[in-house]
Amino acid sequence: MSTLSAQKATAHTVIDGYNAWNMDKIMAYRTADCTQQVHPASLGRPIMNNTQYRERFSQMIPHFRNFKVRHGVRLWDASN
Repeated sequence: MSTLSAQKATAHTVIDGYNAWNMDKIMAYRTADCTQQVHPASLGRPIMNNTQYRERFSQMIPHFRNFKVRHGVRLWDASN
């Protein structure tokens, strides 16, 4: 798979996971060493590993209904 194809496939997997609003699908694309970091860093939010992110995000899921990710312009940088 080309770099561009891999980027597109990953992006679609991420979007599909959040649109399913299912924790296993949200986590499916993440590697074992994946971390979640909120920017700007000045907010003081901690960097979370998969276990921490799953725990935190699982608490948010029941509070949202009909959540959907919508994207506008898509930019792909196949050189990275």
